[in-house]
Amino acid sequence: MAPQHREYFRPIQVEIGLCIHCERCAMSCPNNAIRFNGNQRLIDYTKCSGCFTCVNVCPRNAITVTSAEEEDVISVDVAYNKCNHCGECVEICPNQLYEEYEYTEFDGSTSKVFRVSPAKFLECSGCEVCVEKCPQNAIKIQKLSSIQKKSSKK
Repeated sequence: MAPQHREYFRPIQVEIGLCIHCERCAMSCPNNAIRFNGNQRLIDYTKCSGCFTCVNVCPRNAITVTSAEEEDVISVDVAYNKCNHCGECVEICPNQLYEEYEYTEFDGSTSKVFRVSPAKFLECSGCEVCVEKCPQNAIKIQKLSSIQKKSSKK
């Protein structure tokens, strides 16, 4: 008998240029897996069941859903409140996934940060050289397998 192939679907990437911070995704999540920290939307993947309620209530279609297998990277988060715009991630990434992005703060001012390009997100190999090189510890990479392990411990 061949080993079973399991594919998982997760709402994983938010286009911050489309997100209007209405927090409908967080309020509608039946598992309380989504929270906001200033301008950043954070997902606790150990709580996310993949129900897509957040995707369905988003008025701007800012949340991207993708399929993932056990060793796939499902999240590359840059904590914008920690990012000092040094560019280390851009220089070190072997897949050239990072790009400069300008976003609007709640007060109307603009800030520049680096992020993983939504168009290239799925090319992340999970090597974590960007995580190790970031002087501000602003980058976090999550693989589906690590989230499944955390979920099974609960």
